[in-house]
Amino acid sequence: MEREEFLQAVRDLKAGGKSIRAIASELGVNRGRVDRTLKKLAREADTSHTADGTGRDVFVGRRHEMGELRAALEDALAGLGRLVMLVGEPGIGKTRTAAELSAYSRLRGARVLWGRCYESMGTPPYWV
Repeated sequence: MEREEFLQAVRDLKAGGKSIRAIASELGVNRGRVDRTLKKLAREADTSHTADGTGRDVFVGRRHEMGELRAALEDALAGLGRLVMLVGEPGIGKTRTAAELSAYSRLRGARVLWGRCYESMGTPPYWV
């Protein structure tokens, strides 16, 4: 498979919501190659957009996910309890998506709190 065909195949499979492992399996390559390719595509996408005036890159994609997150926020603001978790492979945009929801939440008058987990070896789970 030529380089451009490979890049397009990775784009198409990722757009279909497939994991790095599934993409690698479908293309018959190792996960590292898919991971490197996705990072390269993300860098290219980041440099192809202009800033939106806030000093941040334009947030592209994740329309469905942001719709779900905004709906959960609206439920919470209306007094209905919800739990939403952003999970997935490293580097797919979980933190950026959470930051976008955070900005939207602040505009809606919500108090936003952030927590992080340390990723060092030997760190106990949920350590604060």
